[in-house]
Amino acid sequence: MRASKSSLALVAAAFLALPAAANAGLVLRSAGPSAKAYPPGKSVADSASIQLQPGDIVTVLVSNATRVLRGPGAFKLGAATKVAAAFNARGRFGAMRAGEIPSSPSLWHVDVSQSGTVCVSPDVGVKLWRPEKDGAVTLAIATPAGTTEKVEWADGKDELAWPAAVPLADGEYRLSWTGNDDPTKVKFARLSAVPDDPAGLASALIEKGCQSQLDLFIDNAPTEAP
Repeated sequence: MRASKSSLALVAAAFLALPAAANAGLVLRSAGPSAKAYPPGKSVADSASIQLQPGDIVTVLVSNATRVLRGPGAFKLGAATKVAAAFNARGRFGAMRAGEIPSSPSLWHVDVSQSGTVCVSPDVGVKLWRPEKDGAVTLAIATPAGTTEKVEWADGKDELAWPAAVPLADGEYRLSWTGNDDPTKVKFARLSAVPDDPAGLASALIEKGCQSQLDLFIDNAPTEAP
């Protein structure tokens, strides 16, 4: 899932509130020959040497920003760097610039074009989101229990509240709509609480397998300035 790099809406101090004693980085994404050595969720001490080979790309959450490491080379996370503005996990992301690909407006919107596991916040109502808002469609939600609920999605609307008649349960939901022949398959993973710190939130998304939300988290997190 790709997201805008524009200013974040409702910016708060979620990243900046991390304690100074948090002397470890968290691997968020890795690709290349060394990917198995640095899987998402791995904790890396500031003093540890990260050994990367040619073709390696590792994204690490370090204190209050993300850092992208590109091999070959040996890297340590302890070096002080400048960071961008704070990130608010509960807020909405900034407006899309012209020419950019639309992306979900927040971590907690369910992108109906993306199959996979979706983490659900206990204090945020589930909302559906579609990249293309032109045209009215009928959305059919097939539940794990075998029932199907149909709701109307109005023209010009990209958001739709999850219907109250469809309880969230374990198992796979199939979402299909007018003109879509390949249903989106979604499973929900409930979070007991939304962690206040970015590392805790990222760890929860990784643990639950909520990949689309983790990608959105990475794309909208502050990045280190040169």
